[in-house]
Amino acid sequence: MNKKWMANVMKILLLIAVLFGICAMNNQVSAVGIGDIFGAGSDWISKGSAGGATVDTFVDDFIVIGQILVSIGTAIILVVGVIMAAKWIVATPDQQAKLRQQLIGLAVAIVVLFGAVGIWTLARNIMSESLGG
Repeated sequence: MNKKWMANVMKILLLIAVLFGICAMNNQVSAVGIGDIFGAGSDWISKGSAGGATVDTFVDDFIVIGQILVSIGTAIILVVGVIMAAKWIVATPDQQAKLRQQLIGLAVAIVVLFGAVGIWTLARNIMSESLGG
C-alpha cells in the first residue's frame, strides 16, 4: 500500500511540474492596446469584403449542390423501389412480411430526403423575409 501511495504522489508531482512548465513558457503578445486589436479586425474584415462572395452567391451555389444531391437521392429511391416491387411480386408471404419492414425504411428515407428540401426552403424564406430580401 505504501508503494502504491508513493506512485500516486509521484504522478501528481510530475503532473504539477508539467503544468508549471507549460505556464512558465515565454508567451509574447504583439497587441499594444485594444485599438490595435480592433484595427487589425477592421483590416481583416475589409480584405474579406473586397470582391468576396455575397450571401446570395453562396445560397445559389448551395442550391445547385442540393439539387444534385436530391436528384441522386431520388434516383436511388426509384431504383430501390423498383427492386423491392420486383421482389414483392415473386415473394412468398413470409418474404413479403420482411419486405414490408424494409418498405418502412424506404418510406423514412423518402420523408428525410424531401423533408430536408422543405426545411431548407422554409429556412431560406424565413431568413430572406427577416433580412428584407
